[in-house]
Amino acid sequence: MRMRLYLMRHGKAEEAGSGQSDADRALTEEGRDEVVKVARRLWEARVRCNLVLTSPLVRARETAELVQTQWGGVRLEEAVELAPGGDLTAWLPWLSRWCGNEGGDLLLVGHAPGLGDWADTLVWGRA
Repeated sequence: MRMRLYLMRHGKAEEAGSGQSDADRALTEEGRDEVVKVARRLWEARVRCNLVLTSPLVRARETAELVQTQWGGVRLEEAVELAPGGDLTAWLPWLSRWCGNEGGDLLLVGHAPGLGDWADTLVWGRA
């Protein structure tokens, strides 16, 4: 079975403020607009996913929810491994179960530089 894996960094987020947790930083209005445009372009390019898997951090979750809305309610789940510092090797057993059970194309919503490192490792064997 063939699976496509798409990786998306969250949209532009608020700057870290005093007393605000990094995990609670939300998307800016500009960030929301950018995500909606990208989601629409992907839809127009016939990108379809069975699941959007997102980091639990607010800015990534908001990004995933905007994609979900633009794509007509595609299923959305959180994965702690997609948070900053998340470990690809800790996530691979989930991917293996996904491919063996449900399967289908996936969109991962996370953070830089982590997603870039994941892409490098998946393609080249190391970041």
